[in-house]
Amino acid sequence: MAFIPDYCSRANGYTEVEYPCKELKNITGNTFGIAIYQEQVMEMTRQLGGYSMGQADAFRKAIGKKSKEVMEVELPKLRTAIIARGFSQKIADGVINVIEPFIGYGFNRSHAAAYAYIAYQTAYFKTHYPIEFMTALLTVFFDKEEKIVAYIKDAKDMGIRILPPDINTSRRAFTIDGDAIRFGLGAIKRLGDAALSSIEEHRPFASLEDIAVRA
Repeated sequence: MAFIPDYCSRANGYTEVEYPCKELKNITGNTFGIAIYQEQVMEMTRQLGGYSMGQADAFRKAIGKKSKEVMEVELPKLRTAIIARGFSQKIADGVINVIEPFIGYGFNRSHAAAYAYIAYQTAYFKTHYPIEFMTALLTVFFDKEEKIVAYIKDAKDMGIRILPPDINTSRRAFTIDGDAIRFGLGAIKRLGDAALSSIEEHRPFASLEDIAVRA
């Protein structure tokens, strides 16, 4: 995560990519010298540290725990293994420097691809169907007050009006009302299922007294 700005700079040619050794270039060349996928880290342990497939997978599991204590044991082991295979201290340190930031947040390639696919889908819908997208988003998180507040602000920033709840027209979910979003009754605190069912059954209402008598 910390390498995202650096990755963008390298990808767009603003920063020259340097590799401690040809093995790292082979492994991380398509990600501009930054370890992004778990498979890349496993290949580093195998090609430079001489780890078996089983040892590489065990290392992957260890860094997946995001434990500083575990890494204080595993990284020196890997550094020693790399040097023992004839690589210089500088190359060993370079490999460790590539792996260390990865510990905080890293996926396997298929997981990353699935997330990227969903990210493209949601970005497309938010761009081309903004009202529909924000209405669905508000409905999904209708019981999460902090998210509702944040998403309503986002919608307003996008130029979408948020209409107040209407006891005669609002549904439980957020809905599209013309060029605006109508607040859903289900997102109102302490308005439970029984009350909502009664409102839906007896509406429309003509007055507050009418609500009190019939619902």
